[in-house]
Amino acid sequence: MLDFQGYATRLNLGLQSCLFRDRLVLQDAKLRGLYLTGSRAEHGVDLDWLTTETNVHLSDKFHATGLVNLGGARNSAPQDVTQKRLPPRGRRAYT
Repeated sequence: MLDFQGYATRLNLGLQSCLFRDRLVLQDAKLRGLYLTGSRAEHGVDLDWLTTETNVHLSDKFHATGLVNLGGARNSAPQDVTQKRLPPRGRRAYT
């Protein structure tokens, strides 16, 4: 598991075109921006209570087969969740 829980930086965190076989955890993290463009999260992404100054990018063929939890996440810019691949209709993807 890649665990950034509580991680704080004024920089962007870019994890582009990565394969996460375990759950990616960014719970309670504080970042300038988050880029998961082109990445695949086989067991979902935990972004609850994530705080960003700019965007959270889940784009360019981002794929999550598990839950992408954005509960309580805060930022000052709109989210980019274009061109993402999420579970089939009827299966929970975001909270």
